[in-house]
Amino acid sequence: MTTRSASAGSSRYLDVLSAPGLWLGALTVFGAVVRWFVARDEGLWRDEGLFLAIVRLPRWQDTLEFLQFHESHPPLFYAIVRLWRQLAGDTDQAALLLVLIIGSLIVPATYFAASRLYSRRVGAIAAVLAAISPILIDHATMVRPYPLLQILLLASCLSLALALETATIKWWIVFGVSILAMLYTHNWAWLLAAGHAVAFAVFVLRKPRERARQMFQGVVVAILIALAYAPWANSLLYQTAHAGYSPLAVDAWNYILISPLALQASILPPVGTSYQRLLATFGELSYMFCAGLLWLVRRALRLSQNSASPAVPAWEPVARTGTRVLTATIATSLLLALVLSTRSNLVQPRCLSIFAPVGLVALVAAADHAWRTAGHGVVKIGLALGALAILSVYGGGVVKLLTLHKSNARELANAIAARSHPSDLVILMPEWLASSFNLYFKPNNDQIDYPREGRQLAVDFADQLPRLRDSASLVRTIERVTKARAQGRRVWLVSERIGTISRNLTKPIDFMKPPDSIVVHIRLQQVRNALTLLYGSPDTTLARGKSKDRYEHLIAALFTPAPMDSGAMRPPK
Repeated sequence: MTTRSASAGSSRYLDVLSAPGLWLGALTVFGAVVRWFVARDEGLWRDEGLFLAIVRLPRWQDTLEFLQFHESHPPLFYAIVRLWRQLAGDTDQAALLLVLIIGSLIVPATYFAASRLYSRRVGAIAAVLAAISPILIDHATMVRPYPLLQILLLASCLSLALALETATIKWWIVFGVSILAMLYTHNWAWLLAAGHAVAFAVFVLRKPRERARQMFQGVVVAILIALAYAPWANSLLYQTAHAGYSPLAVDAWNYILISPLALQASILPPVGTSYQRLLATFGELSYMFCAGLLWLVRRALRLSQNSASPAVPAWEPVARTGTRVLTATIATSLLLALVLSTRSNLVQPRCLSIFAPVGLVALVAAADHAWRTAGHGVVKIGLALGALAILSVYGGGVVKLLTLHKSNARELANAIAARSHPSDLVILMPEWLASSFNLYFKPNNDQIDYPREGRQLAVDFADQLPRLRDSASLVRTIERVTKARAQGRRVWLVSERIGTISRNLTKPIDFMKPPDSIVVHIRLQQVRNALTLLYGSPDTTLARGKSKDRYEHLIAALFTPAPMDSGAMRPPK
């Protein structure tokens, strides 16, 4: 080896960006450690409890049938976890370990996608942000498929950009497999697939003659994906008709605020007080403000990208195509989510979190490009302030995750179990609390998982809202409470919150057909009123765990019978 080659080789290894193995591995381990510290002493909340209840059904056919007729998810991640149970054991911690591993792999996946599309510097910065992103940490500590979806979206965006630019079969195969895996993991992936379709159409229709090969390849891949998904198509149609969230009241403001909403839910979660959340929102939008300012300055001074410093090269074709794929995918998915939310609310923060890694890649790429091409100090100052805002909000978000738990269901269930009598009646309202509470509540007490009349773990979500509206369930519950009072039995009422309906409503409530969000509140208040009439005020109120859990905070009221009298035995009207 010559002296020149030796120095070149040593300088290569001194350049951390050209030799990412060591530092990227260390960063991945650091991200895994942070995620473990967040998850190490947390109980599972209702979505995780439901997921494990379905996975733990005796046969795979039972899991498939439950997903088809009682849930709203495809089966891929359930199959992965069932196989994982054979290797790691059937415990909550084993299932969480799998998600922690997948969530930690987002760090190198983000680096690979960003460096392949843009540059190693963009990849390094995006990987650092992925390691400390509160959104990514939060979902990597949850037994749910979102980390897998985030990696698959990175893979599909990268492979689509490379397939469109290179027209190679290898990248089309990667794209087809990643899209198909997303579709079999979560139904929200259909919105992402639509975004990819828009990106594909924009690319090929710009120069249809020159890109006829890519057009043919893309159509073939789409046909193969449709054929591979066909066995689950009827199940998707059934789930769409019988499950899902309540409709969302969509107006013009939703469309105007869709970009801040996406940033808020997928890149930088709000932390702290209302004032701090306001500052966090401005921090999230700082790069957008700086990009607009840069455009205005260039417009005013009639500058163009060609007049930038020769040391700052223009984006490569792959980077340009990748940017279009990212933009089209995110924009199309968000718009479709808003349009379809008039039927079932699809603008859920957990779904928007799927965008987090690709959003970070796009944000860092835009900031890096603006920094390198900016000829004015005011733009760089704005970008630097935006970076400080992002890091400060990330720090606050990580602290919040370390200090708050997902749920207090474990603590409350154990507290009730320690105080319960075998004859106690336990009422859970609404029934979806059963998947987390019953995961930890071991006594075999008589139970009402309202509107169901018995104990359950795998909660049926098909046609759930009509069951809540049905007054027959309320009548049966009050009859059982009245019977329990006559027998001198105690009653536990477990719910998330008990209060009165807010008066700050935009329009009067139609009590003949109230909004679904209010039906649960009304039923809860009616059952509590019946208990108070029969038993008087509750003797004990339990609320274990943190005061502000991230996803659910359960409270329990114990109603103990007083000496019987004629007035106490009158059934409530």
